[in-house]
Amino acid sequence: LRATLCQVAQAAVRTKNCWIQEKFKRLVPRLGYVKAIWAIVHLLCKIVWNMLHKGQTYLEKGKPTTPQAAKRRAQKIARELRIPGYTVNIKPATDAALPL
Repeated sequence: LRATLCQVAQAAVRTKNCWIQEKFKRLVPRLGYVKAIWAIVHLLCKIVWNMLHKGQTYLEKGKPTTPQAAKRRAQKIARELRIPGYTVNIKPATDAALPL
């Protein structure tokens, strides 16, 4: 269990735009890498405990996606779809075009 929790923590701190990664970056200079990872393990254990025992859902507190990042992601997906031969047109969604 200890090794698995350590791997989960290391994966969590490498997740982009995640508040866990930001917390880890704040802890590393003060605690060092190993102790900061164990602090994240402790944090993740508390999150899982609250989810299982209190029935709370996990809400990501990370930074919201910027419009530029969303545009780059859409362009990347379109480029990947063009490789097998699909035709892709990217246009921004409007409120009227969104399904209810």
